[in-house]
Amino acid sequence: MDSHSIEDRMPFLQSQRNDNDNNNNNGNEYEYDYLKENQNENLMPPGESFEPEENEVHEIPIQQVCFSLENNKVCGLNWWKEMLKYIKIVFFHSYFNILLILFPFALAAEYADWGDGWVFAFCLFTMAPLAALLSFGTEELALHSSPAIGGFLNITFGNAVELIIAVIALNKEQYDVVKSSLIGSMLNTLLFISGFSFLIGGIRYPVQSFNRTIIRTNSGLLMIAVLTIAIPAIFNLTDSKDDTNSTLLALSHAASLINFIIYILFLIFQLKTHSSLFESQNEIEQPKLPVASAVLLLASITLILAYLAELLVDSIEATAEAWGIPKEFIGVILLPLVSNSPELLTAAAASARNKMDLSVGVFIGSTTQIAIVAIPICCIMGWILGKPLTLDFRAFDTAVLFLSVLIVAFLVSDGKSHWLEGCVLLLAYIIIGIAFFYHDEFSKFDLKSSVNLIPAIGIMQLHDT
Repeated sequence: MDSHSIEDRMPFLQSQRNDNDNNNNNGNEYEYDYLKENQNENLMPPGESFEPEENEVHEIPIQQVCFSLENNKVCGLNWWKEMLKYIKIVFFHSYFNILLILFPFALAAEYADWGDGWVFAFCLFTMAPLAALLSFGTEELALHSSPAIGGFLNITFGNAVELIIAVIALNKEQYDVVKSSLIGSMLNTLLFISGFSFLIGGIRYPVQSFNRTIIRTNSGLLMIAVLTIAIPAIFNLTDSKDDTNSTLLALSHAASLINFIIYILFLIFQLKTHSSLFESQNEIEQPKLPVASAVLLLASITLILAYLAELLVDSIEATAEAWGIPKEFIGVILLPLVSNSPELLTAAAASARNKMDLSVGVFIGSTTQIAIVAIPICCIMGWILGKPLTLDFRAFDTAVLFLSVLIVAFLVSDGKSHWLEGCVLLLAYIIIGIAFFYHDEFSKFDLKSSVNLIPAIGIMQLHDT
């Protein structure tokens, strides 16, 4: 603070205090008393006292004499003005929040009995801006922490929507919704978000580069996590014992615990031993919300998301019948397209600004977190609650996921991207979506019988030759 700044402020506040009897300006009086009482606490130059000069007024912005509430000091502005300021920051930081006007319609569709299709549609599109607000609150909270922990918070809460939907579906014993929503979220981030980001960035820049070390680490973890998910499905496909279900459940629990161990090791690697690799190289941003406001925002949005997710899960089956689309297609394609929209915008905006480390970290990191955190959490919660949720994703789902991981890991292994790779990934996602739309018609086919038929078909072909 300048040596003359306090001296300049006191006459202005003195003149404002003299006018308090006429205009009842209590805010400036409080600031005047506060500065006068604390003139010896490094607010005044040494050896000088508080003696405002008469007939001298200096107009200065009120912000210069207002102390922050976050630092536990007195502010001349009323507390409700600070609250309104934070509310304005929360709801007007993005045009995406305009979709929040659909929230009353979601409630009306539920309680006025408009039909499950309307309930599903309004809840689905209302969850998109709520997910964006959850991401905003996470970013604000991350700005108050170290870069490594901030990145961890961003990725963890970025998957909160998928985890909330999966947990509610698990509690309602809709295991197909749990599995399809988690698999769908991984496919969406791996193929759609990455492809769209590469395409947007490639339009402006011929070739974009990113940190190969971080990508290889996340890709390796992702492939191992997908392997542990694929093993139960392969086991169920090839085992012919009568007690397959109990064995499969035990194998799923073991695989979930192993994935948790991988997650703990990754945390130690990211936050302790190799934290320098994950330090952000981007410009430092200043938080717009204090810690308390960010925590309150995260808590309130999580509760609203949980309520809407319950309505959405209850309406999925009826919506599939009313709209004439497979239930699995809703879980694998429609839910992730909307719930992952904040991550899509974040990754695409980062690619457009040539911040590829952030962009690639969004879809690779998010997919890894789902594989080693969200899926094991759901399986272990089912274990605790007595819900027999296994990691037996259908053979088709597992094969598609594993091939998608291989494709993305191969494309990002050179640490570069361009628009053609983006187009290829988007087209791969489209063909997978078409396959899931029609695959439900064959879901009742016995896979074990088909496997047993393969040797018989080979023998018949040899006999014919």
